[in-house]
Amino acid sequence: STGYMLTEKPLEAITPERAGSSGQLLGRVRGLQEKRTRDGKSRLSVQLTLAVPIKEGDRLRLHDEKTGDRKNFTLRFLQVQGRRQKSARAGQNAELSLGGNLQGLRGRNFSGSLYKVDVESRIVAERAGHRRSRKLAGRRILSDKGKVDKILNYLSWKQSSRNGKQPAKGRAKAGRSQSRRRGSSRELPWWVAIASVADCRQRLPVRAARIVVPLNRDNMNRLTTSGNAIKKQKGRIIWRLPPIVHERDQHWYRQQVSKLITTGYIRFELGHCCQYGFFRFLQQENDKKNVELYASYSLNLLNSASLHGIRHLGYEGALFSLETESENLAAAVVHFKRQGGRRRMQKNMKLGLYVYGRPPLFTARLDSDHFHYCRPFISPKEEQFTLEHRDGLTLARSNLPFSLLRWKKELAAMAIDYLVLDLTGGPIRQEITKVSALLAQGGRRQQVLSGNFHGTLV
Repeated sequence: STGYMLTEKPLEAITPERAGSSGQLLGRVRGLQEKRTRDGKSRLSVQLTLAVPIKEGDRLRLHDEKTGDRKNFTLRFLQVQGRRQKSARAGQNAELSLGGNLQGLRGRNFSGSLYKVDVESRIVAERAGHRRSRKLAGRRILSDKGKVDKILNYLSWKQSSRNGKQPAKGRAKAGRSQSRRRGSSRELPWWVAIASVADCRQRLPVRAARIVVPLNRDNMNRLTTSGNAIKKQKGRIIWRLPPIVHERDQHWYRQQVSKLITTGYIRFELGHCCQYGFFRFLQQENDKKNVELYASYSLNLLNSASLHGIRHLGYEGALFSLETESENLAAAVVHFKRQGGRRRMQKNMKLGLYVYGRPPLFTARLDSDHFHYCRPFISPKEEQFTLEHRDGLTLARSNLPFSLLRWKKELAAMAIDYLVLDLTGGPIRQEITKVSALLAQGGRRQQVLSGNFHGTLV
């Protein structure tokens, strides 16, 4: 396959009529035949010209394109030119017997596709795993206590007593700290993301410590014509780079970053870790100290090790991953803060969390003639999304906003440093109204998405 090398809009890249199917396409199926076996039972079979080779024992999937049903079965009977064979080559006309669990399908009216599902590699791996398990069964594995103690000490974990309970002094201290955290009424700083430089004139639903603005051509053009509206906010502005930058646009982004720093804008939020290279022109140590870099949630920082890595690169702040559940977030923050306290030589890095917005379900370069932009589509789980095309990228956004606003007190107790409101997912006034209502109601009455926050990361 040449993949996407030869065209920006490959016709075969998206096939809605075969959505959800995986494997190698054996061929199109037009009608099913019912035949009698020697023992008097009926079985369904299909005749088709094979697109790929198959053999008895292969796992196949039949996709009914009218109903969307997919049924799997193992190939037990294969005929070529009226003779039973163990295998068949691509290009041969073959008759395949369908599994018994496919009874009840529409015979001659059936229309669909047949796929070969590659499970051979998985079966080989499982057999090897079973052999290793049998080999190791009954063996006693002795741990190196010295290494274990060293690792636990590095992770800042306190070993409990043999009965699994903490010493009384430790329990009392933990109880006091937990009660202080529960009673905390600390208000976290708000960072507000807006779509346009012109939106700086809007009255925001919260007092914004920082204003995040996308770094794109439209905003750079408006920057020279916006007058004092943007200049008054210069000290609060953070320029957000997109998570995907096309090769043809890299030079433009380097130029704009240099231009903004020259004119006094020093804060940037990076959408991908490789965008660190846009700031290599800062040769002098003083210049590097003046510029502040922040990591967006698209860097997918999901544990304390990744946070340490980002801090080591000199980031001033970072958003934790949107995919996290609350327990994972709390554990990562505690460990990161403890290790930060030990390493006095490194500057503390602020931790933030994205708590409102319409983040894309996916972002792709792929564009297709049958995509219906700005129109809603519904998933098999009855979830409603809208497809957008922006800056050469295809994005799918949920019609319901993502919101963790009802847990802002819990987040303050976790020692999160700032919260991000993203108002770029729709008209600015409409988004302001929704956020204001969620803040006033505690985020309980409106229907929103909360991701994995109070669930499990699967």
